[in-house]
Amino acid sequence: MKLAVKREALAQGMSIVIRAVPSRTAIPILSHVLMATDEGDLRLTATDMELTLTVWVPVEQLDEEGATAVEARTFHQIISKPIGEQLELTYQPETHVLYIHGPNTDIKMQCLPADDFPPVVAPEAIDGSLTLPASVWREIIKQVRFAASTDEARPVLTGISVRTQGHTVTFAATDSYRLSVRRVTLETPLPAWDIIIPARAFGELQRLAKDGENEIRMSVSTQRQQAIFRTERAELITQLIEGRYPEYERIIPERFNTRVVASRDLLLRYADIAQVIASLESNIIRLSIQPSEDGPGAIVITGRGEANESKAVISAVVEGEPLEVAFNARYFIEALSAVPTPDVVMEFVAPASPVVIKPTGRDDFLHILMPMQLSA
Repeated sequence: MKLAVKREALAQGMSIVIRAVPSRTAIPILSHVLMATDEGDLRLTATDMELTLTVWVPVEQLDEEGATAVEARTFHQIISKPIGEQLELTYQPETHVLYIHGPNTDIKMQCLPADDFPPVVAPEAIDGSLTLPASVWREIIKQVRFAASTDEARPVLTGISVRTQGHTVTFAATDSYRLSVRRVTLETPLPAWDIIIPARAFGELQRLAKDGENEIRMSVSTQRQQAIFRTERAELITQLIEGRYPEYERIIPERFNTRVVASRDLLLRYADIAQVIASLESNIIRLSIQPSEDGPGAIVITGRGEANESKAVISAVVEGEPLEVAFNARYFIEALSAVPTPDVVMEFVAPASPVVIKPTGRDDFLHILMPMQLSA
């Protein structure tokens, strides 16, 4: 293998795939990145056997095809240094040595044979594909991923449920204290999907769905138990999580006794201040919902510590009964941050019942948050 490549493009590609390299592994080849020429590009692939990331880097000049497996972190550190705008990479298969040549630099790295790297084979049997703008994927991930659990004792809750029904695909995540649901309506129907994708995979997808990308295609292979995400120059393959996702629809309230519409930014601003005080003790903030017969209602946001207290009053449209409710401050702030509209709707049944948080004028997203127990 012999080629020339822009150092910055190579470093950017490595910064993506290296996230699939395990920090510790008993299998030496998994600490390496597969580097191979592929139809005029340089293909970089890394895997931990659960998640596989591939990036195609443009090649400036290709003199000889080839492939090798290079130690990921050392190679990434080297090419991240300003050792030249363009680098020449030459691999000698007889000695398994990679030579990196820059304007004033010559580096050689011992590699492993490309054949030692686990084969990455695209599934032949695909059960449908979904293509959405990268901007829509970014919004879906922002609205859903944060609600997934990090507790490995319940593996299904560490994933994101993806279900299709006709023209609708629904993404949902819950850690049993909160639930985020995002629906997308499609022009054409999809096959029936009922799968669980690791939340970690959606985190990596968020990095791929950068502003420069136009569309991302998601494909599913139930035969291989994999989901595949493809951008113009990158691919993510993830194993699906086995198991049955909870029937979360049952906890979504069908009625409410109090409904509030308020500024999302004001709620975020003063909830954040209240969190500073509350985090010193319980991290619980209180909301007092106060309707008014002769004008707009109000929300009083309070944070209390052992010797400190914050209180803010914001105007709101309040329908129904007055209410006192308490929330985990971080959960409440994360829920508000997922709402994409200037105003937010909150619907309450009772102080200890699940609360619906959703945008105004849109019915494609909602968040359910369990309140905390009120104390004196």
